[in-house]
Amino acid sequence: MPYDAARTPSLIACLQKEPGREFLASRLQDRTTVPKKFVRRALTLDREQDARIPMAGVTMVQKGGLWHYSWTGAQRQANPAPQSQTETLPNREGRLILRGGQEAPWNDRRRGPMSISDDVKRYYEEAGISAVVPFRCRHLQECKRTCSNFIEAQEAYIGREYEKGTLPRRLLFLSLDAGQSEDTTPDKRTIEGVRRTEEKSRHDETSQRRDRPHWYYTHSLALILLRTFKPDLAFADVHRYFAHTTSVKCCMNKLGQAMADPVMYRHCRQYIRPEVVALRPDILVTQGVKAKIAIEKSFDASADLQRGGHTFLEFQGRKVLWIPTYHPRNGRFHTLFKEHSNRWADIVRRFRDESTAV
Repeated sequence: MPYDAARTPSLIACLQKEPGREFLASRLQDRTTVPKKFVRRALTLDREQDARIPMAGVTMVQKGGLWHYSWTGAQRQANPAPQSQTETLPNREGRLILRGGQEAPWNDRRRGPMSISDDVKRYYEEAGISAVVPFRCRHLQECKRTCSNFIEAQEAYIGREYEKGTLPRRLLFLSLDAGQSEDTTPDKRTIEGVRRTEEKSRHDETSQRRDRPHWYYTHSLALILLRTFKPDLAFADVHRYFAHTTSVKCCMNKLGQAMADPVMYRHCRQYIRPEVVALRPDILVTQGVKAKIAIEKSFDASADLQRGGHTFLEFQGRKVLWIPTYHPRNGRFHTLFKEHSNRWADIVRRFRDESTAV
């Protein structure tokens, strides 16, 4: 790609000025005026969709779903002192070099020391869809053009026990869009702000069913699936054990919580795969046809929605059980839930046993 090659010297020169310092693509973009989408291509050689081999002298450190670049030059092949961190560096031979010099296969990716929230927030910042740093989505003006109550991105809900990994498997829901939001204050739309709001809410079944039916059925399905790992889990506590995000990151605040415009689903689709990877789920439940389409296009997979099907996704050495459902506001969801929820729990149980055996 001539555009990339012509600017590679300036990118490397930028790294060489501060050898050993790690930069995100967005930071290199700021320093060299090279568009962010070209930085990674210019400094690496393609290997896989989510894994690349760096050019000579350039080190890539993966933290969550993000690559950090630095210049080590000839020192890159030296044997550094062992470190406690488990970040990974790909080399030209197609293997990973763990810090400390140990080598591992490409499919043996080691999880770094960063928390899930840190990984996700780093991704939001680099992608320009954070709730608190300047919002840089290039589609913003087109998406808000016909909307007078537009609210920019809300970050994912991540339950405390989900983040800790208290249960053997993590459960993530991917839904449609926020519908309505009154959180005009950015701090309330961050991961921490969304969690605080959720923890202050009432979690008894009666209140949930009356005030937040979508959330009630999300909790109900989570309870059925997660009792596979924790039989005594109560409805009032299940929110701590799952995570939830949306296919559309911003909110149009349409009357009656109507679905966001199709253009927003198309534009936000690019953010789905990196966000899901950073959230590290073991079980993924999509809520709604458009959420199902987002996963199909992001991971090149398909699953039978109408008959309560399931399939498995694989990325970064992880096997993820994917169960597509209708959105709880869709009447067909309730038929599917009644007929297949117990079978889904059996599938989760077999997935648990299989993973344990391995």
